[in-house]
Amino acid sequence: MAKSKTKKNADGKAPSRFVPQVEFANFICKFGEEDLLDYAEEIVIPAFLDTSDSKENRGGTYFLMNVELRLLDDNDESSLAFVGRLVKNTQIQIAQRYDNKTQRLVMAEQIVDNAPSSLFVLILFNHVLLYVRETLEAPGTEAFGNTMETFLRRKHSRYISEQLRSADVGKRIDDLAQEFQKKDVRGPRTEARKEITQQVRSQHQKPRIEVVPLAGALATQELFDQIKTVNEINVRFVTDNGNEIGKNAAKALEVYFGDKQDLGADSFSINAHSDTGLNRDRALAVVDASLTSNTAHVRFEAVKEDGEKITGDDFRIRLKRPFNIVTQTVINLLTPFRHMYDEWKEVEKKGLVKSDVTVGDAPKVQEKLKVIRASQRPAPETAKE
Repeated sequence: MAKSKTKKNADGKAPSRFVPQVEFANFICKFGEEDLLDYAEEIVIPAFLDTSDSKENRGGTYFLMNVELRLLDDNDESSLAFVGRLVKNTQIQIAQRYDNKTQRLVMAEQIVDNAPSSLFVLILFNHVLLYVRETLEAPGTEAFGNTMETFLRRKHSRYISEQLRSADVGKRIDDLAQEFQKKDVRGPRTEARKEITQQVRSQHQKPRIEVVPLAGALATQELFDQIKTVNEINVRFVTDNGNEIGKNAAKALEVYFGDKQDLGADSFSINAHSDTGLNRDRALAVVDASLTSNTAHVRFEAVKEDGEKITGDDFRIRLKRPFNIVTQTVINLLTPFRHMYDEWKEVEKKGLVKSDVTVGDAPKVQEKLKVIRASQRPAPETAKE
């Protein structure tokens, strides 16, 4: 039997093999001042478990598969998590190819279906997102955040409609319409409905998603040790789950401004630039504290000791771990999901994550998780294919 040959690129070299890795991020979901678990049963769980929903854009159609809500450690209530796949269903259009023999471009019109996917584990206890891109073209954590924001907002709209149709809201409209009528307000019922609707929407605000990569402690320190000059830093903070920006960013703000500040904003940025170089130690201290807060998107421009310029976001210092399971051949998807969870526990145990993922009111969160778990039917032992 003839041996199969490895297909080579136009330059004669074999294409590099894609190696999946476990990525770690903070999944921030806010409903105004409320958090993900505050609307778990009303909005969040329906948004994740409704695999019939999809989001379309120019790049393709995004949808969820194999989604379950389950414990990843039978002895640990805090291991309750959403597990599943994010799929990007698209097509690749090929117009031409390079012929090595003739050294010419050859017309080769072809459309190929392509459905790259990523695995995700969202731990509800601390909102840590574990993510594995199964193929090179698979959607990343940003696409996951954008897709889930769309799905959550659709369920939120349905929830608002249900609230407006409820007997309680109907009575509030009736009572206010009577008050308006006594005051000779024109169109009392219409105005009453407008005002109550505004109150309901204000009380139950639209969800907002931010996915912030977690930084690795060792990779961060190794990179900092090599940096000679920092020319620019840009840090954008977002409100964390259950916390205010001022609390999460306190260390970075203290370094930057000299004292702590309390800000009532959804997000804010720290920007600093110098062609000749910022104060290196203070600049890196701001970056370091920002990464530790786990609520910051970090970008900086610097020069290493060997003269290499560093321009980019926090990709170099993102925490990643090897992932050696070929998921496409796995029958029981719980195997890779639990492997991802085990990697996270190992990272926690060894202190490899730089970012602070401490849960503010752990007992309260644990009680919410018990309620959520009790309200859901147990999933079958084998994840759906």
